[in-house]
Amino acid sequence: MSTAYYLRNFFGKDSEKFKEYSHRETGYKNLDLKQKLYPGLYVLGAISSLGKTTFCHQLGDQLAQKGEHVLYFSLEQSAFELASKGLSRYMRVNQLKKSGYQDENNAYMSSSEIKEGGLENKLVRSSIQGYLQQTEHLIVYECKFNTMSESIQQAVKYYMEHEGVKPIVIVDYLQIL
Repeated sequence: MSTAYYLRNFFGKDSEKFKEYSHRETGYKNLDLKQKLYPGLYVLGAISSLGKTTFCHQLGDQLAQKGEHVLYFSLEQSAFELASKGLSRYMRVNQLKKSGYQDENNAYMSSSEIKEGGLENKLVRSSIQGYLQQTEHLIVYECKFNTMSESIQQAVKYYMEHEGVKPIVIVDYLQIL
């Protein structure tokens, strides 16, 4: 298709469609100022242990908190690990808000502390309720190293058919596929 043909026949329609997503916020203020999250493929790459999984999981949490439907396909970390990290983040943000940023040392627990203490800890139990509300539309799929793109595609299609929405899909990490 020539650019001229596209501009005459499709550009206006595509522009209107993009406007539907101009309100979407990721929860990362600097990112939202520079780049809106429009439909498309985004690939995040960096050296090992730089925080890609943490960034993507937090992005999924924040999008779900804003009402977006998010499917998170984790090929490396379990739902338990991701939930522990999310709870730790939730505790830190919410406890610091409550304390007015005055008592940072007792404001939250690390992911490791949450995994070790589990539901025996009162702070964990109370934080789960708030984190549940925040992540109602976040679905984590624990994948194996033999996961194929077709199985991810099937899961997304099934979700769209049953929920009636197009979700944001995060695949962590893509090179396994």
